[in-house]
Amino acid sequence: MILLITGSRTFCEATPGRERDEYMAERVALGFALDMIGPASIVAAGDMGATRWARIWAERRGVDVTAGMADSAIVFPGGHTPTDIPIYQASIT
Repeated sequence: MILLITGSRTFCEATPGRERDEYMAERVALGFALDMIGPASIVAAGDMGATRWARIWAERRGVDVTAGMADSAIVFPGGHTPTDIPIYQASIT
């Protein structure tokens, strides 16, 4: 299962003062990261930010969504990197 680790609670979210290009780029980066890895299931607990967009990605591709433990992670800029599971670093340019 893939754990998504982002640097802020507003990752992928349209919030006051954020440019549309910024949060849309985050959504695109998240989708590309998940498409590249092609997980059989993802960890996505809650319904905010990247979690909501990961759920949408999974639903469209028939991928299982769980709130359980992860065995690898996608880490976006600013996110805390765990040391006990394999990490995929995502970059947004």
